[in-house]
Amino acid sequence: MRLAKRLVALAVTAAILTIGTKPAAAIDWRQVALREQQQLAAQQRAYAQQQRFYQQQLAAQRQWATRQQGAARQALDRQRWVDHQRLIAQRQWAAQRLADQQAYAQQLADQQALAAQQAYAQGLAEGQSGALQEAMAQQPTAPENPAPPEETYRVTLTNPARIGYAVTFRIDGTRYRLEPGETRVVRARPGSLIRFDRGGGTAEAVYRLPEGAYAFRAVPGRGWDLVRAAEPAAPSSATSLADLPVDSPGHDDE
Repeated sequence: MRLAKRLVALAVTAAILTIGTKPAAAIDWRQVALREQQQLAAQQRAYAQQQRFYQQQLAAQRQWATRQQGAARQALDRQRWVDHQRLIAQRQWAAQRLADQQAYAQQLADQQALAAQQAYAQGLAEGQSGALQEAMAQQPTAPENPAPPEETYRVTLTNPARIGYAVTFRIDGTRYRLEPGETRVVRARPGSLIRFDRGGGTAEAVYRLPEGAYAFRAVPGRGWDLVRAAEPAAPSSATSLADLPVDSPGHDDE
């Protein structure tokens, strides 16, 4: 609008100057007004064209800003999704690591318990070798020409397979060994004794052997023990024995 006013002022000034240089009869006011209108129309068209150009530039800038905002929003959403997936993966890895550590700790505890059990059972089976050998050295040996046995009877001894270890014992000075699951039948006489080391640092066990069947067992805190058992159907071997007095094996309360 300022440009249009200035143009109008210039046109009026030019007209005044023209009036001053020409005679009044020679001035055509219609032509002057027409030219001014044409100039004003041209100026208005130029101004309108310039306004359209500015509006187009403004619209293009708005579209560009909108696209930039959309791209930034998409990039932010994708980054959030990546961070969420990374957090889920880290939590899964931490949970798996914790589970592996717990499984390893449980396996280690099981191995330690098994090793302790095996060591305990091995101690029961082997006993204190020094004390056992010293005790065995003090036992009388069987004579070369023993007298005929008096009254004899059958005694069955069993080492149950579930124990898993061999047991060593002596009956009237004769040494025997029973593997897991093995059964032995001997001919004993009144006063026959069975001796075996309980293992684990405990004292030696000494029992009388009345007629019947017996089974070895491992008792926690006590070691090897001998209890009454059912008579098996088929004994595996037989042997003769000697003598001596002490306590009889107890009955199995299980």
